[in-house]
Amino acid sequence: MKAVVAKCLTILAVVWGSMCNSVLAAPALAVMDFGIYQGTAAESMTVDDGESASAYIIARLVESKRFDVVDKMFIEDKIADEQLSVSGIIDADSAKRIGELLGVPYIIYGNVVDVSLDSTGGSYSGIGLDNNTIISHINLRLMDTRTGKILAVVKGKGESSAAYVKAKVTRNASIRLGNIQVSMDAVHNAVKKAAFDAVDKLVTKKLNL
Repeated sequence: MKAVVAKCLTILAVVWGSMCNSVLAAPALAVMDFGIYQGTAAESMTVDDGESASAYIIARLVESKRFDVVDKMFIEDKIADEQLSVSGIIDADSAKRIGELLGVPYIIYGNVVDVSLDSTGGSYSGIGLDNNTIISHINLRLMDTRTGKILAVVKGKGESSAAYVKAKVTRNASIRLGNIQVSMDAVHNAVKKAAFDAVDKLVTKKLNL
């Protein structure tokens, strides 16, 4: 009798564990390269930073442990020979095909909306200084690849501050925003913060996945 009870308890434990794992399994998704909006403000310049944005989003999603994120190299290999729109705005038909190719029920896509500059001037010992705040915005969408339905839309914002001397010097790895040269590190930092902000907003949403 005891042996039968023990066997039944073991079976129940296995079934319960399987059910729990099924319930708790993180939904699989793939993150597409982000598109770039062109010229959205008088003193803004869009940066070809779509790949960086998607990389930051992947990193934050993995950290959140909310989703099972597909490896970026796997995505590139799978869609290399397919004529699909895989960055920026993605239509429902393309999303369904992507889902079939990658075996994922969900994808994340969107755009780096802009990278702009809020600059205030000053001086020290006759040398001009700029106190710059680089601002980036990212639009992120979560889509069900099986239905083409958009399940969530969020907007992330990131700011990066730095001061630069107005001198005729060569700055490596810089980009011009308006009439000011800023470092690419500062731009990437703003985009990273915007990506993290977008993911943080997404994972706090109550999603029926």
